Amino acid sequence: LLMPTTEFAPVPLTSASGNGESTAPRSSSSASTSARLLPYAHPPATSSDVLEVLGVLLLVPRVVAAIATVLIAALMCSVAAVGLPTPPPAPLMPPPLGGWRRLVVKCAIGYGARILLFCLGFVRIRVKGEPLAPRTKAAAIVSNHQTFLDVCLWAYLAEAPVSVSAKENLGIPVMAGIMKAAQCVFVDRDDPNSAANATKQLTAVLTNDGFPKIVVYPEGNTSNGKQLTQFKLGAFLPLMPVQPAVITYHTFGKRVNASWVEPLGMPITVVALRLLCQPFHTMDVQLLPVVYPPTTAGSNVSTTDAAREFAALVRDKMASASNLPTTEHNYTDTSLMLRAARRGVHDPSVFCVEAGKVRTELGPRVGSHAGLVAAAKAFIDANGGEPLDADSLWSSLSSCEAGSGSGETTPLLDASDKSWGWWGGTRGLERVGLSSPEVALRAFDQTHDGKVTFREFLHGVASL
Repeated sequence: LLMPTTEFAPVPLTSASGNGESTAPRSSSSASTSARLLPYAHPPATSSDVLEVLGVLLLVPRVVAAIATVLIAALMCSVAAVGLPTPPPAPLMPPPLGGWRRLVVKCAIGYGARILLFCLGFVRIRVKGEPLAPRTKAAAIVSNHQTFLDVCLWAYLAEAPVSVSAKENLGIPVMAGIMKAAQCVFVDRDDPNSAANATKQLTAVLTNDGFPKIVVYPEGNTSNGKQLTQFKLGAFLPLMPVQPAVITYHTFGKRVNASWVEPLGMPITVVALRLLCQPFHTMDVQLLPVVYPPTTAGSNVSTTDAAREFAALVRDKMASASNLPTTEHNYTDTSLMLRAARRGVHDPSVFCVEAGKVRTELGPRVGSHAGLVAAAKAFIDANGGEPLDADSLWSSLSSCEAGSGSGETTPLLDASDKSWGWWGGTRGLERVGLSSPEVALRAFDQTHDGKVTFREFLHGVASL
């Protein structure tokens, strides 16, 4: 638990042309730095010393207090939910809690979250910048996302707000009841309709003053806090004012990084245990002025384009205030690395390709989530995730598939006698000028070293 971690550095991605996507564009000032950053790996931590070993003495009382706090909060939330009807299916939202129910949930979650942070060593929380805007001025708080501690922080500062959470978090023991009582909006990353449903639920919350404020993490994934990754548009599509905020963690002696990242970071249990073993920590919250959406009245600008502009504006303000670069990494990068790690790939970081940038440059045929997952599968199957030679490249091209946009898959390239697919029959590879493995290698090997990396593989497929 006390060993330092390693930081990986991905190889820069070369440029290519392609189609765009409906996500927040990247700040031009970050173009030179984004390729050097890997958001889903822990920065190096200092090694253990006597103070950290002695900190183990704090572990037992803190763990007992934290467990007791969570259980009491869960019990209070269960009481508040007694007699409530079954929530309607998405995209409908249940009516907001009111009266004594809301008071119980606010006390259970708000004060419980502060006690939990105290148990984890966060004795001091410093709030800087603007005051927290009233709901009538900005119903949504837009925050960066590094760790599970972000949720606890906003549960305390915003008094048990509505938040957006991944559906898989419902599987966390005890916490499911608390999240339901807080009326969280859940997103299923494997359901293509989930994002649209979540946007409708967000709009319902934002337009109904009976709900508390809502906290949104538009990055859609936790990172190590060294950059702002790509923003999803869901929180910005309603085109209503938001208040940006940036959280910064200062752990005792920098002996542990509070971020929770996968698969190149420490498990959440190890992060929590290392925090518990430190004497104290501090977190800073910088609240920025309310940001208003662009005006679309009387113009031909679509809602999606306006939301994209709005998201870019908010992210640029957050990046400027926190002095952080921006990148186009997103959950697809994490998904690719997790798949590679499960397949035993030696260095999963080679599959962290800044997926948002890839889609913009190479287009949705290769750069969509389904396309990248299929390309990664073919790449790993051919040579275990290592760079490809001529024969393994030929094998991977013959098996590569990508999403067709309808939830099905169609071959990108197919040289089998049974092919029917997009490249047109039994001579798919030959039809695009790849007559042999050696020809394919020359076409894909941009560095002329006799091997094809995953990035070269993606660019090669996109150029066909």
